[in-house]
Amino acid sequence: MAKVIAVTEAIKSLAEAESRLNLSRTEDEAFFTEWQTQLPSLSDSEQTALDTLRRRLLYHRADGELLEGAVTLLVASPLLELAGF
Repeated sequence: MAKVIAVTEAIKSLAEAESRLNLSRTEDEAFFTEWQTQLPSLSDSEQTALDTLRRRLLYHRADGELLEGAVTLLVASPLLELAGF
């Protein structure tokens, strides 16, 4: 019988997943074209804020897992603020 383990026990960080699964990040804007059709344009300040959030998440995520509360503070709360909530 096969041994079953949780992925979080087998792979401890995004960097390890990238290495073990031969993955790489892409900056290609056409990677998911279906997400980009008929979207409203972002203002320069909105784009800057989203770029900052993305860099912050990738920085914190690269060395290990993030708890739900950390993701909320790093991403969800700032996104809600940008959306006017």
